Amino acid sequence: MKRAPARRLNVARESTTARKARARAIARALARAYPDAWCALHYRTPWELLVATILSAQCTDAMVNQVTPTLFAELPTPAVLAAAPAGRVEQLIKRTGFFRQKTKSIQATARAIAERYGTSCSAPRSGGPRSSSTPTSAG
Repeated sequence: MKRAPARRLNVARESTTARKARARAIARALARAYPDAWCALHYRTPWELLVATILSAQCTDAMVNQVTPTLFAELPTPAVLAAAPAGRVEQLIKRTGFFRQKTKSIQATARAIAERYGTSCSAPRSGGPRSSSTPTSAG
């Protein structure tokens, strides 16, 4: 017996409510499938996690965790990072490799976020992610 082909989801036509419901269902399924999953990147805010994720391309999480405290101490918000000289950002992230392209990526991201949201992306979330001072290993 042949099955009818599965109907493809057209996410471009999906309503915001449906998209949010689908995202919640995916998050629940992932939490059930991987109950002990955790992020090895150290971060205190969604902004820091976003930048750390960009920096982690072709780099170890351990190296990113060494670089980001200095980066965020000097350039803590999207607006400040966007306005920083590219050469200074390159110096701060050089040890992660591919630093010229990563500088372009994080500064473009910072500009977009600063223009659209101001600094609201830097605010810690309540009950939020693990901070850089919180141990992240599962023992």
